[in-house]
Amino acid sequence: MAKRGMLRAAGALALLVAGAGCAATDDEAQSFSVQWATWTEEMDAVKPLPPSRDLREAVRDARRWSDLWGGIPPEVDFAKEMVLVAAVRVVEHPKDMPRIWRVKREEGKEGVTVLVRVRQVGGEFENRPAGGAGYHFVVVPKEEGAVHWRDIRVVYTAEGDVDGLELVKSYDR
Repeated sequence: MAKRGMLRAAGALALLVAGAGCAATDDEAQSFSVQWATWTEEMDAVKPLPPSRDLREAVRDARRWSDLWGGIPPEVDFAKEMVLVAAVRVVEHPKDMPRIWRVKREEGKEGVTVLVRVRQVGGEFENRPAGGAGYHFVVVPKEEGAVHWRDIRVVYTAEGDVDGLELVKSYDR
């Protein structure tokens, strides 16, 4: 009986993830050519200001982009691009470091769906100290439609392969 309930829950999650624009086979993190992240920053580099709250945002103009930084922000062509921002105020464990996992555009639909890894179970992780803020910013082609955010937990097998994606929270901004 409990096994049947778990199978139903897994099926429901698969539908949610598929509805979020991520097929069950999309278990690899997407790579982005232009990004800024807590785990890749250089110690003397200009860093974004620590967020006062957890943040999921699509930045579409230079003024807002400038507001996020403690100095002159990196250059972005906002006529053609936007920046997806996933930030958390406090990272309690390095496995809680936010990472934009995948950005999907569904054919025939306006807007994009962004999967953000907010927790990782098993596997290797960015070995950064906990306690401070964590962020991941990625540059993508500009989209005027809505951005649908899906915070996910990524679960790994003992061998280090992705075992599944679990929906934690879903919201639109």
